[in-house]
Amino acid sequence: MRMAYSILIAAIFGGFFLPATPLAADAADLTRVRVTDEVIVEDVERLGVHFSGHNFYDSVILKQRVAENFEGTIHRLHVLGPRNQPDEGALIGWNAPADELWTGATFTVLSGPDRGLKGTVTGYEEDRQDPERDDRRLTALLLDRQVRWGDEGPNGVLLDKSDTEAGQLPHGGRPNWEEQFTGGDYELVHGDVPPDTFGNTALKLRGSDEPAWIEFVAQFAHAAPIGGEWRVRFWARRLDGSPELHVYPSTAPDSGFTVNPSREWQRYERVVSLDDGDGLLTWGWRVTGGEVLVNDIEVWQEGDTNPTAFRDSLVETLRELNPGSIRYLRNTRDSLVNSLQPAIRAYSRRGEARRRSAFGTHEFYELCAYLDCAAWATLPGTMYPEEMDQFMEYIGAPADVGLGRLRAELGQPEPWTEVLPAIHVQIGNEAVTFMGTGFFGPDYWEDMISRAKASPYYSDNVVFHVNYQGSGAARILDWTPSADRLTTGGYMLFGLYDDQIEMAGDKPGLYDFVFAQTWHNWLVPENNRNVGVIRAARERGKEISVYEGGNYHTTFGDPPDPPLEQVNRIITGMAGGMNATHSLLLLMKHRGARTMQSFNLSQFHFSPGGAFGNMPGRVRVWGGVLNIGEPARRRFRPRFLALQIANQVMGGDLVETPHSGADPKISVTNRFGAGYGPSRRPVEMTVEDMPLIHSYGFREGDRRGLILVNLDTRSDQDIVVEFPGQVRDGRAQSWVLVGDDLEATNEPDWAPDAPEVTIEEDTIGGFSSGHRVTVPRASMMAIEWEHEPGEATERFDGNHQDQLSSDPRRFNPVDVVPLPEEVGLSMPDMPRGALTMGGD
Repeated sequence: MRMAYSILIAAIFGGFFLPATPLAADAADLTRVRVTDEVIVEDVERLGVHFSGHNFYDSVILKQRVAENFEGTIHRLHVLGPRNQPDEGALIGWNAPADELWTGATFTVLSGPDRGLKGTVTGYEEDRQDPERDDRRLTALLLDRQVRWGDEGPNGVLLDKSDTEAGQLPHGGRPNWEEQFTGGDYELVHGDVPPDTFGNTALKLRGSDEPAWIEFVAQFAHAAPIGGEWRVRFWARRLDGSPELHVYPSTAPDSGFTVNPSREWQRYERVVSLDDGDGLLTWGWRVTGGEVLVNDIEVWQEGDTNPTAFRDSLVETLRELNPGSIRYLRNTRDSLVNSLQPAIRAYSRRGEARRRSAFGTHEFYELCAYLDCAAWATLPGTMYPEEMDQFMEYIGAPADVGLGRLRAELGQPEPWTEVLPAIHVQIGNEAVTFMGTGFFGPDYWEDMISRAKASPYYSDNVVFHVNYQGSGAARILDWTPSADRLTTGGYMLFGLYDDQIEMAGDKPGLYDFVFAQTWHNWLVPENNRNVGVIRAARERGKEISVYEGGNYHTTFGDPPDPPLEQVNRIITGMAGGMNATHSLLLLMKHRGARTMQSFNLSQFHFSPGGAFGNMPGRVRVWGGVLNIGEPARRRFRPRFLALQIANQVMGGDLVETPHSGADPKISVTNRFGAGYGPSRRPVEMTVEDMPLIHSYGFREGDRRGLILVNLDTRSDQDIVVEFPGQVRDGRAQSWVLVGDDLEATNEPDWAPDAPEVTIEEDTIGGFSSGHRVTVPRASMMAIEWEHEPGEATERFDGNHQDQLSSDPRRFNPVDVVPLPEEVGLSMPDMPRGALTMGGD
C-alpha cells in the first residue's frame, strides 16, 4: 500500500511502504473552522430514516398485532417489454405472465401513441422472439385490439384483475414466516358480514365433527415483551349446532376465554393477562360442536399512550433519532385508496408474500405529523394516472371534497399539505429491480406528476422524486421533466476484497481506505457510477435525494472465503458507522442533497446470495436500531448514534465553514470503485488530498449549529471554532461519539455487558469565538449555540471551490468525466428480487 499524508514524508522499510502518522500540530497551528453566514444549501432537512414496515420477528412497531378481515383481492401487475414490438395485437414482455389467471384481465397501455387505451387480455403465447436480443425468448400477452406501441423506450401495460368480492383465504405455511395458519375445515363466506363493517367476506370455521381453527402470529418474545394486558376484539355468529368458540394465546392457552355465539352477529371484546415468556406468541380461534362465522379480528397489547397507531417504543426511538423525514416503502401492486387505509379496512393483494400492508399511508402520515417531520410514503407502483387526482384530493382537498372526505373519516379533517412540513412523493420504488410493481418508461410517471401539479390541491411542499435504478438516470429525467428530484441509493462498498485489506496494512490503514472510499463515492469520477448520476441531474437542473443511504451494501468478497468477519466489524463498528452517516453529510455539502434517508431503521442482518452477494454467512446490514420493540434491550448501532448527533444541530441553511491553519489531508492508494458494478470491480488508484477534518455549519434564526468530523484514524484532533458575534448566555451544548476502539461496537453478542459506543453530551460554559474543542479519532462532534441578537453577522468572501449558487437545486462545479454507458433498456439478466428486502 502507498499512503501519503500531505504534512509528512512516508518512510520506506524492507521494500514495503509503511503507513505514516501525521505530525502533532503545534498549539499555535491548529485547524481553525470559521462558521459564517454564507449560505451554500438552503432549507436542509435533518437526516431521515427509512423503515419498510411492521413484522413480528425484528420490527414490532404497531400497537395492533392482528388485523384480519378476509377481504380481497387487488390484483394488478405491470408488464414491461422492449421497443420494436412486432405485433400490434400482443405485447412481448420481459415479465409477461405465462398464466391463464390473467386471461380476461383489463389492460391499460402506459406509453406511446395509444397510452390510456384499454382492452382485454385474451391469452398468452410462450416462446416469442425478444425483439432486441436474438438469444432470448419471451412470453407475449395476447390482446383483443391493436395497439400502436412506442419506440422511444420500454413499452408496457397495467393489468388489472382485481376481485374485491371474492375474499382472501388466510395463507398457511411455516409459522415463523407466515402471518396465519389454519387447521380443520374452513371456508370463506361472501355476503354475510356484520352490520356497518368493511367488506363482503367472513370466515366459516366448521367444528361440528372435529375442531376447526385459525391462528394469527403476534410476535416473538425476543422482539418485544409478551407479558401484560392484551385486548382481543372480533365479530362472530353461530350458523349451525351449539358451537363453542375458544380464543387463546399460544403461550398460555388456559388463560384464553370461550364464547357461545348467537344467531345474530355480535361483537366480542375481552382483555387477557399474559405473563412474560419465550418463543412465538400466536392468538387462535378454535371452534368445536358446530359452525361459526368470524370476522374483523383484532388483537393489541395495552399500555401505549401516544395517539398514533404505533407503539411507544417506536415513537420514543424516533424522537431520539429526530429525523427530518421518514420513508415508508411499499413496493406493492395495489390501488391508491387501498394503500391509504388501515389494515382492518384494506383488501388483500394477490401475488405478494404480505397480503396487505400492516398499516396504511394515513396512519404513517399521522406518525410523521406527531413527530413533526416530513413524510415520504411510496405510492403503489401500479396506479392508474387518474388515481393521482385522488391522491391530491386526499392530501390537499377540504374535508367535504373527494378523497378529502376519506381523510376526514380516518380522523384528519385538515389537509396534510397544511400539517406536514413536506410530503415527498414517489411512485413505486426502484425503476427495474422489482419487476411488475412499476413502469418507468416514457409518459407514465410524467403523466401522473404533471397531472398532480395541475391539481387545484397542489402545494409547493409536495415534492416528486423519480428513481433510475437499472434504467439510466439521464433517460429517466428526460422522460419525467416535471419531477422535482432524482433519487439515488447511497450504499457504499458493495465488495471488500482480500487484497484491499492487505494493501491497507493495519487497522488504521484499513479505515483510511474505508473513509477514502466514501470520499471517492461522491467526489472522484474515476471508476465511479455515482458521479455520472449526479452529472445527469445537474445538467437538467434537478436536485438529488437519497431514498436508501447512509449504509454499506458489502455483500461480495473473494471466493471461496470472503472476509465476512471484517465486513461485519466495519458495518457495526464505531469508525465504519460514523463514516456511513458522514457519507450523507458529504452528499449534502458537495452535491446539494437535502432529503436523505438512512436505510434501515431495524434489521439485524441479511443473508446474501446470487446477484446479492457471495458472503458465506449473514451480513449485518441494514438495520440501525437493535431490538426496537424492547426498550430495555434496545441499542443503537454506531451509525445511528452518529445520525442522532448530526440531527441535534441540523436544520435551516447549510453555511460556509472555511478552514485555515493545519487542516491536514491524506492521500490513499488502494483499489476503488463506486456503485454496484464498479465497487465489485475496483481498480487501483490514489484518492488525493482527502481532508481529515470536515465541518458542516447551520443557521436557523438565532440558532447556530456545527458538525465536526475527524477522519484521522490515529489521533484526536484539536480544532478552534470561530464565528462572528456573541453567544447568548455564553453557553453551548455539545454531543460527541465516544468509543475506545475503531471497531468498538454495540452488538449484543460482541458487547454483551454494555454498549461500547455512546454519545457524550456536555454543556460548554464560557463558549465564544476561538473556543478549542477536541474531536476524538474517527469520530464526530456536534455543537449548538444561540447567536446573540443585534450582533453583526459576517459573509464569507473567499473563493471556496465547493460553494453552490444561491439556487439550491444547482450543483457545484466539480469536474466530472464521462462514465461508461448507463444500463440500457434491453433488460440484461438482472435479479428479480430486491436489494432491500427482508432480513432474518
